Amino acid sequence: MSIIKRGHSYLIQIVNKDDFFGTGKKFYSETISGTNKKPASKKIADARKAELLRIIKNGDKPANYENYKINKLLDLWLESCKAKATYNDYSSMAEHHIRPVIGSISIKNLNGQHISKMVNRSSIMRYNRKTKVMVEDPDNPPKTRNAEAAVQYLNTCLNWHVEEENIIRNPVKGHKSKSKLPESDYIERPYMTHQEANSIIEYATQENATYGLVMYVLTVTGMRRGEVAGLTWRHIDDQTLEIHITQQINSEREIRPPKNKKARKISMAPTLAKKFREYRESREKYYAKLGRVLDDDEFVFINPKTDTYYNPGTFSDAFTRAKSRANKQNNKKKKVRDLLVLHDFRHYHASTLMKSPYCNPKMVSVRLGHASVEFTYQRYGRLMAGDDKDAATYAIKQLENVPVLSEA
Repeated sequence: MSIIKRGHSYLIQIVNKDDFFGTGKKFYSETISGTNKKPASKKIADARKAELLRIIKNGDKPANYENYKINKLLDLWLESCKAKATYNDYSSMAEHHIRPVIGSISIKNLNGQHISKMVNRSSIMRYNRKTKVMVEDPDNPPKTRNAEAAVQYLNTCLNWHVEEENIIRNPVKGHKSKSKLPESDYIERPYMTHQEANSIIEYATQENATYGLVMYVLTVTGMRRGEVAGLTWRHIDDQTLEIHITQQINSEREIRPPKNKKARKISMAPTLAKKFREYRESREKYYAKLGRVLDDDEFVFINPKTDTYYNPGTFSDAFTRAKSRANKQNNKKKKVRDLLVLHDFRHYHASTLMKSPYCNPKMVSVRLGHASVEFTYQRYGRLMAGDDKDAATYAIKQLENVPVLSEA
């Protein structure tokens, strides 16, 4: 076996004894590709060499994923999606934007030109409501949302294959398309107002005290609905005023790790801690009547119909009913916009924090459980308190107190 450096890439060659790799050739070879800006890593080539040696030693004939088409890699990735909603979302994106352009291309031949071609096509795709299919519409201005989503989903797919050690590297990672598309066309709708949040909590409480508390928790913590549904009493520490988020309930009513597979803890205000204590006392009294004891491993919010944790979708239904009741009132101050959904509580919480001079994107990102600070800043950065003029004024005031500068 040998590793040969060729330009910015590495070629691995091995004798294909008894046609072990099923290629019908005397030698089996693999290329660890690189570019002028990003040469291939010798470390990766050495790792692949060691992997091939192990395969030969164990006699395990490998599936040569490097020759797999993108369609096949997408199928394998989609099979790993257990949540029905996630599967439908990913499958739809793959069917409309990824497969038609690059589905027949093998992963080892995938390059930037293919990605740019996919981006260009995705930007002019529109959903035809009459025929219920995606069609090309080059006459209207291109939309960047579809293009960005297509690249993101393909990147997620190939990252999964890298983690599963099916492929050596993800050729889409860090890709910057050369296509000249306009800046993102995403139009941000106004966030939920204080009045709307209070109105929802009020009418949800009128229906059920549990729903009212759930809406309140979502408002003041910014947690996802599945994370609230997955809370147990052990996760709530009213001594340190912290909530430990280690699990969530997904749309299939399964207990899973948080969205980014990272546990986190967030602070809570004394007011929320008091509400949790009062709610626990009421639950303990209810359990006492049944001859049961409330355990710390019990879920905080128990559905009385099933005597177990709630399906997160139940909270969304409760939100819709509360919104409907609020809009039936003659009081204009309690009206709630029809376009608002339960997840808007999370946006409301994040936008409120970002407007505060005491918060920064890093803190907000950790609190919300975002994958990166960059995502938080991209989503809410424009709401940050102050602007460049405020920064300049502050800097001048501080520097005026420096003797050398004030004498100049």
